[in-house]
Amino acid sequence: MITTDNMRFNKLQHWWLIPLGVIFFFTCGLLLFFPTKLLQQQLAVELTTKLNHPIELTGLSLQFPASMFIQKLTSPTELGNVKFTNINLSPVWSRLLSTAPAAKISAEIFGGNIEAQFDTKHRVKLFATALHGALPVPQLPTLHMQATIAQLNASATAEPIIKLEKLHLELSELLISGLKQMGFPIDRLDFGTVNLHLSQNQQRISIDQLISHGGDLIISGGGNVALQRNLRHSRINLKLTLAPRKGLDPSITTLLPMFAKQRQDGSYNVRITGTLAQPRLR
Repeated sequence: MITTDNMRFNKLQHWWLIPLGVIFFFTCGLLLFFPTKLLQQQLAVELTTKLNHPIELTGLSLQFPASMFIQKLTSPTELGNVKFTNINLSPVWSRLLSTAPAAKISAEIFGGNIEAQFDTKHRVKLFATALHGALPVPQLPTLHMQATIAQLNASATAEPIIKLEKLHLELSELLISGLKQMGFPIDRLDFGTVNLHLSQNQQRISIDQLISHGGDLIISGGGNVALQRNLRHSRINLKLTLAPRKGLDPSITTLLPMFAKQRQDGSYNVRITGTLAQPRLR
């Protein structure tokens, strides 16, 4: 026989479902009826204002339990439109109750993946893999440089100004093409895989390590970049050692003494100065 106390206890057992149901239906309602079009327009305006550069967003939606999805972000540049696709913004759940809660944003760009994490203490971490790109060589538009960012791992603080803590970069398949248009018998120069380590002290970025392997020229060196308010005017001071591989086309090796000093071991020293916008070989 079921007593009155047992019936009350059975009812109490299910009371915990009430707040859970309220949260569930509230979340569903928010996802279904939230004005995402208005949010998309406002976000595009805010990004355009903050970055001082036109931004276009398409396909914004909210997803369960607490993430935002953007199908495409487009920004025009001098070299054409830059497109981020499948952008996802969400909390870092493992840090939700920590002293510095964080969020992460991931996206696809240049055929690869990029992810950034940022927390309430203004620390930023950036990761990227398999990004493919090609750019004209500064001051030599007939030449093009292409490479794959195989791995990128960087951390920085964003307050009061952006300060780089460290950056490790691995470039693969780095090469320069278009040499035949300048009269060379070969059309491309292969630099193989390049590893780069950077750090920052005040307004100076130190190139702690720069080394390559597997290419036509083996490169090693280091230096620094003195940052300016306009990054294009930042000054470069970079010293490199170039070692041609055996069998490299003589048309290339005979050019090296024109801008580099030959050492006794057959390698060459070269110094790069000037600015990021107008680098000079010395």
